[in-house]
Amino acid sequence: MYIPKAFQLPPSELANILWQYPFGVLTSVQGQDVVATHLPLLYRDGENPQLLGHLARANSHWQGLSGASVLAIFSGPDGYISPEWYGEEFSVPTWNYVAIHIRGTCEIVDQAQGIADILHTLLKRFEPQTKALWEENLTRAPYVQMLEEIVGVRIHITSIEGKAKLGQNRSVASRTGAILGLRHTNDPVNHRLAALMAETLGRDDSLES
Repeated sequence: MYIPKAFQLPPSELANILWQYPFGVLTSVQGQDVVATHLPLLYRDGENPQLLGHLARANSHWQGLSGASVLAIFSGPDGYISPEWYGEEFSVPTWNYVAIHIRGTCEIVDQAQGIADILHTLLKRFEPQTKALWEENLTRAPYVQMLEEIVGVRIHITSIEGKAKLGQNRSVASRTGAILGLRHTNDPVNHRLAALMAETLGRDDSLES
């Protein structure tokens, strides 16, 4: 991923973005084809950082993933930036966005207990305040049969990089105008993008006034 220095996402913020936007695209090369699957992948940091998820067994993508090098792509909020918002001459339209690329080696989890462990981990993330009824019965019918219809995916991360193109290369006045322009739209995604731009603006003391 091309990342100009001004748009580098600090490592301290990677986990936060991945927590908020866990739906990604898992890609790999199989033969002469590039294969992609859209799925939620839970990021776990630490000494052995990983991504956890699962694919439908009917999805042939998983059959070529064991031991394969893969790229997982995640996107944060994004949106069109009108040059009118900048309040400066000779401005052109652009698109602001947040993206993270994670590379790693894929491990396929094909045993019932291993798949169940991944599901438990995902449930703790996405249903922290509840205990799903079916979670207590993963070893009983019909859930055993349902588990047989998926395979687990564990990606051992080898590299991670993030890009936040949020107007950091422009003046404070231009960035403020873009933030206000996004806030005046009715698009909730634009509002989240504006919030990120405002956070970046607030912590960057090197920008021109």
